[in-house]
Amino acid sequence: MGSIQFDAISIILIVVAAAAVIMAIVATIMLCTSSSKKGHNASQNRNMAFQPGPNAVQVGIPPQQPPHFEQFSAPVIEPVKEEKPFGARVNFSAEPQAPVAGVGGFSSVAMEEARAVPVTPVPKFDDTTVLMPPDDATELLSAIVEKVTLIRTRTGEEIEVNTGEFLIGRSANGVHYRITDNNSISRVHAKIILRDGLAYLVDMNAANGTSLNRKRVTPMQEYLLHDGDVITLANEEFAYRT
Repeated sequence: MGSIQFDAISIILIVVAAAAVIMAIVATIMLCTSSSKKGHNASQNRNMAFQPGPNAVQVGIPPQQPPHFEQFSAPVIEPVKEEKPFGARVNFSAEPQAPVAGVGGFSSVAMEEARAVPVTPVPKFDDTTVLMPPDDATELLSAIVEKVTLIRTRTGEEIEVNTGEFLIGRSANGVHYRITDNNSISRVHAKIILRDGLAYLVDMNAANGTSLNRKRVTPMQEYLLHDGDVITLANEEFAYRT
């Protein structure tokens, strides 16, 4: 008996719950339908509000085009073209320019006078120009050539050198000054050369050699002579005088 009552109550509760669910679903459907109708009515009202009347004037507005680059570049580029170059302008034309007075603190008259200063021409010398020494110098060199003297130390004999190549030796022929009393002297021992106002000593491959101021010279080489030099042929000394 008790179980039968319990089953009946359960069934009643289930039925009530199912009814509640059904009612909620129906209420939701009705709410959605009502909202849809309200939106449709509002749309119709807006269309009716914006519909032009019989006297309305329609104005066509063309679509706006995007701005072109030239609209921005032209105002910017144009002033740049009109700008003047920076700095002073130099005129290279050949036409004379009027003098500017007072430039740099100088008047135009002073500038004209500065331009009018005469320039002294520099003399030009040809390649064939020859600078000659003074006459007295030429006479001095000539005197040296004409007055060369060898003094034999052992005997004091003065020997005048009076030719361009003056040979000294023991040979009986072919020398200008012969030494007969000294067997150390070679047949052609040495020579004195006079050239261009100067004198030179040359050893002629002598067996016992030649010295200049106590220094042995190289055979067949020219040695410049100066006044007072000592020439030694083997063991025979000579003083050079001009």
